[in-house]
Amino acid sequence: MALKPFLPHLIILLFSCYINSLFAQTEMEHIQWPEQTNCSDCIIVQYQPILMNLPMRYVGKVAVLNIGEPTLDLRFKTRGQGHSKQGVIFVEQNKNMFFTPLQQKGLFEGLNIKTYKDFFEALGKKRLTGEDISLIRKIMSMETSTKYIHAAKDKLNIYWIKSETPSDNRIYFVIDGHDSLYLASGDISEEFFHTVLSGLRVRGITPSN
Repeated sequence: MALKPFLPHLIILLFSCYINSLFAQTEMEHIQWPEQTNCSDCIIVQYQPILMNLPMRYVGKVAVLNIGEPTLDLRFKTRGQGHSKQGVIFVEQNKNMFFTPLQQKGLFEGLNIKTYKDFFEALGKKRLTGEDISLIRKIMSMETSTKYIHAAKDKLNIYWIKSETPSDNRIYFVIDGHDSLYLASGDISEEFFHTVLSGLRVRGITPSN
């Protein structure tokens, strides 16, 4: 009975701690680009200008879907069972699909967002507050993310919004000078993420050492 008067304060304190931990989880984490590894059993899987050198153990089925935009469906291989229902979908998103709806709502005002890189950098800046950036983070499902990871090499920036739900993971490929960005969404593990990066190239860009 003695705790009863303090319960509202305790609930508020616990809720505040939860909110603070949630935002701390979604602050951008910069990682080093993994070193390129030699792979004797790899095949090249290409989506638009993106070329991925993937081990055969990952590739169960590759299909091009006709759903309006060129879409690549990569299904993972499971031991002894061919391809599985789990995999990654690759889609292209141009500015009219990605930027324009948010700009029309006036959500970029005061945030100095002019490029894709500006946009993804703003998502991970904890000091940026206000209704506009909060709504953008909600639209991008940052509220339910467990990590927000960034890696960069040459003219390529990778942003991984890692979700609590494995099938809701998203990797955004942002290439300097390209009007479109490229999205991979689905069941993305830490191993798959680093495997993709270690063998990733962009057509027309000479990779640095």
